[in-house]
Amino acid sequence: MNAKDGKFVWSFKTGGLIWSSGILTENTLYVGSFDNYVYGFNKDDGEKVFEYKIGDYLWSNMAIYENTLIFSGYDGTLYCS
Repeated sequence: MNAKDGKFVWSFKTGGLIWSSGILTENTLYVGSFDNYVYGFNKDDGEKVFEYKIGDYLWSNMAIYENTLIFSGYDGTLYCS
């Protein structure tokens, strides 16, 4: 959302709920969905730049450490990408 005028800059419809918080790097917004995918989007134009299918939906918030995206699925698996 544009902070100046309140208009949406871009949007993307996943195949499920988005329950957890996304995480933003310098250029990419990562978000997990109940459709069993973790997505990465260019923060400026919303272009999908990353898509990874996991074993179950993403319930937890994500973290980034030394350029590694870390998150867990509802199936109990810890993922590092």
